Amino acid sequence: MKFRKTRWLIAFLTVAVIVAVGIGWRVSSGKKTVPETVGTDKTVKTSADDDYFDTARYTRKQTRDEAIGVLKSIVNNENADDQSRLEAADKINGYAVRSEQEKAIENQIIAKGFEDCIVFVGEDNACVVVKTDGLTSAQAAQILDIIASATHLNSNVIKIIEMK
Repeated sequence: MKFRKTRWLIAFLTVAVIVAVGIGWRVSSGKKTVPETVGTDKTVKTSADDDYFDTARYTRKQTRDEAIGVLKSIVNNENADDQSRLEAADKINGYAVRSEQEKAIENQIIAKGFEDCIVFVGEDNACVVVKTDGLTSAQAAQILDIIASATHLNSNVIKIIEMK
């Protein structure tokens, strides 16, 4: 019985993360106050630099932190069965790997001359939102190559969204 409940909880958390990322994509580029944690101090960014990308990064981090917190409680729960604990630990590891991939991809894309971007890597797909005035086919191929190299995903499951 506990095993079944734990599996449902893991499935629910996975869906919750996907929904939260989707909501993050739809956040407008209007100026908003976005809390951002830096080290152990909490600061609030209110400058003109606040935009879609800052908001989306914040939402992505908060959503993952919440999901990882719940998964850690499963891992640390002595009453949970071993299979559920292992699945939760694997999910935590998957979040860590995808977070590292996203940051590395973002850094590489920005290093190629794009002003800003945010990458969302799922288990079997990826999406990048790139700030650009127009994306050439060569630039799109370059972005696809960066993401495919980092994630080992086929280009047909990688989506590029342009944002001006």
